[in-house]
Amino acid sequence: MATTRAAFGVFKCFIWRRSVCTSSSSDIESLVEQLLEGTSTRSKASELQALSQLAYCLRDNSEYYERALPALPALLKLYNRKNADISALARWALILLGHPLPLPSNGIRILSIDGGGVRGIVPVLMLQEVERMSGRRVHELFDYVCGTSTGSLLLALSCIRRDPLDSVEQAYRSLCSEVFGTNTLVGITKLFLKQAFYDTEKFENILRGEEGFDQYLIDTALDPLIPKVSFISTIASQPVLKPFVFRNYRHFPTSVKPSYRGSEDVKLWEAIRASTAAPGYFEEMPLTSYVHQDGGLLNNNPTAIALHEAQRIWRNNPIQCVVSLGTGYAQGQSDDNNSSKWRDKLLNVIASATDTEVVHTILLDLLPPSKYFRFNPILSEPITMDENRDEKLQLLTTETNAFVRSQEEKLKCAVTKLVECKSKLKSFQQWFSQCWDKLTGL
Repeated sequence: MATTRAAFGVFKCFIWRRSVCTSSSSDIESLVEQLLEGTSTRSKASELQALSQLAYCLRDNSEYYERALPALPALLKLYNRKNADISALARWALILLGHPLPLPSNGIRILSIDGGGVRGIVPVLMLQEVERMSGRRVHELFDYVCGTSTGSLLLALSCIRRDPLDSVEQAYRSLCSEVFGTNTLVGITKLFLKQAFYDTEKFENILRGEEGFDQYLIDTALDPLIPKVSFISTIASQPVLKPFVFRNYRHFPTSVKPSYRGSEDVKLWEAIRASTAAPGYFEEMPLTSYVHQDGGLLNNNPTAIALHEAQRIWRNNPIQCVVSLGTGYAQGQSDDNNSSKWRDKLLNVIASATDTEVVHTILLDLLPPSKYFRFNPILSEPITMDENRDEKLQLLTTETNAFVRSQEEKLKCAVTKLVECKSKLKSFQQWFSQCWDKLTGL
């Protein structure tokens, strides 16, 4: 671990500054040939130069993927070198090619967090209990994490920036208080003029000012302590709404295209802003040739997308554990509510669009209960996503803490599954698979 941290420190300047690769496809082929040559005739400096040039070109020119694929065996060999600098750059090149590195456990461990505005406090409190039970941090427990809206911001703080959860809770409460503190008259005026009740520019400036939020998503992948991360938004600039996946990874190039459109070449704050662009609350976000709105419009519970993406990354690897965290919901008072008021009808449409339990019901049938754990407390009263009254937030905290206590046994089962050690058989299978990759370049 110390070696890995040191290597990341050496190349921090490499990922934080953005450069443009001007190499041609022939240059890529030349770099690949250099890496395929015997290592005995090359100096460490020449290896580092070839690796860094290849990584830059792969990062900035995805069309060079196929030309760089023959270098896979050499990259895998360099990745296993004892030299920390060379190993770190080889790892970076493999990530940019979409080649998955071996999992640290028997299977894939997934965390999914719903959207919900200020109710994002709920999953933070539940994760605090998971950390207490396991003795490990969130980013150490999962291989793949996925969030919608609120969930995106929480994962950026806890898994990319790796803030302690106490700090995440405080920062989140502070941000909600600042963003959702708009005067009603001012908000209505903004809603009329810009279709957004709250100050979008103010929210953007807060995100821009957060430490580390100015880095590109793909650049976060060089840090070996950060898991695979995705944030979900909704493409609103086409006749049919579709999900969009912001990733800090690339899929291995195959004949089968990814099922969801996405991008890894945006800044962290931009991805969060797009994922949280709730209609009526914040302005929509133009980004990556699309106009984005809140991911909760289609996938307020992103667990199904997380499963799909993770299984595309680690092909032929089983699911070890899926933890899906909701932000709490209040059960309806009556199923025969025939109110004709436009406001009630609008709220019913919003509630239906952002419902999270339909996905949960489907996954209950698809995944065994020993691998799938959903935690979503039932609240005694509705808490809107922009609630900022102290008494309501305290009620939310109190009821979530009570829910956590009631789910202690289920949480223990989930934690036990998350910390399950890799078996000797699985270690051998992954070693053999890596050896095969070296030989074939697949």
